Amino acid sequence: MASTDEPVPRDENLRLADLRYIAATAAEAIVREEAAKQLKAAIIERKAVPLLIDVSAQLGWERDSKLEADLTTAHEADVAAVTKTLETARATLGETEVRDALSALSDLAARSGSLAAATTAAEATLAATVGGGQKIDVHLSLARLAMASGPAGSPDFRALATHLDAASALVEAGGDWERRNRLKVYRATEAMAKRDFSVAAGLLLDALATFTATELCSYARFVAVTVLMAMVAVDRPTLVSRVSGAPEVLAAIKETPPLAMFLSALVDCEYGAWMRSLPGVLDVVSADRVLGGHTSYLGRELRVVAYGQFLASYASVRIDAMCEAFGVGSAWLDKELAAFIAGGRLAAKIDRVGGVVVTVRGGTSGAAGAAGVAAMYSEVVKVGDGVLNRLQKLSRVIDV
Repeated sequence: MASTDEPVPRDENLRLADLRYIAATAAEAIVREEAAKQLKAAIIERKAVPLLIDVSAQLGWERDSKLEADLTTAHEADVAAVTKTLETARATLGETEVRDALSALSDLAARSGSLAAATTAAEATLAATVGGGQKIDVHLSLARLAMASGPAGSPDFRALATHLDAASALVEAGGDWERRNRLKVYRATEAMAKRDFSVAAGLLLDALATFTATELCSYARFVAVTVLMAMVAVDRPTLVSRVSGAPEVLAAIKETPPLAMFLSALVDCEYGAWMRSLPGVLDVVSADRVLGGHTSYLGRELRVVAYGQFLASYASVRIDAMCEAFGVGSAWLDKELAAFIAGGRLAAKIDRVGGVVVTVRGGTSGAAGAAGVAAMYSEVVKVGDGVLNRLQKLSRVIDV
């Protein structure tokens, strides 16, 4: 896709998937009803009978056989018209016109919401396509459809991986700069859906200054998920240098007020404000189709980060002081910390008799934790060797 000054419009299949998610999960009935109304109107306008049947089963809509038959007839008429154009192009026109007609057939299949039909039609388009850039665009369009073609509008991960792998191979073989950067956002979206937040954070941060994938999401949403992934997956120096102070973040994060407060509170070590902002941030997460299923997990990961940052400043700290800093009760925090410590997520010990939390240096989880354990083991061996040498010298003196 050639670079232009105008952003690419949001992919319609993804917009419908978002409406479907809201219609199924929104807490307020009026929000669910409005989303369902918009969704049904859009499905009818697109003559997407396969999608209509699937959504009806999920949302409990009453099946309308006449409507489905009418939409099927109209869709078949559209297909017949494009097929006629294709036949004319093959008989009297050139390769470009043939490819355009094949692409139009693929678009009609995608509009119906059928990933299988769209993939079959796209294979013919790919066979008639010479340019690597155009082939990348075809695979990315199928990847977008795959993002909304799984159960209840969730991603079809197998199809998504297939098309992103194909696009990646083409990019490595000579893709342009813009498509390479767009692909990073697609890969990050796949990683977020699979709960691989570390991979997602790296890809999103790389694309932060060059984001052009507006067919996937708005810039404000892109910045919001970049901030969330970074808060979970990167260390504090990276968070400060590449996120909280980045002009791209500062310009867009104000459109998500809870997240703006949330980020600044963590960076400024204002843990009470951070904890008060957390419910609003999790509401934003739960409303996101890609991240909504990970809300509880993401909430836990964010709390681990905040607790770890707080404890890193102390060798030991009283539990009641930590409770005051976070604005929570001692019984709740004691249970929370105990669970994270037992799971190896926090390098600390709770001394209930003394009422303190003791930080264990070099004992964190992950790569850093492994390095810390190895260092402690080496130190024990080194000291042990020294003790054994002294005992051997002492035994020789005693024997004499």
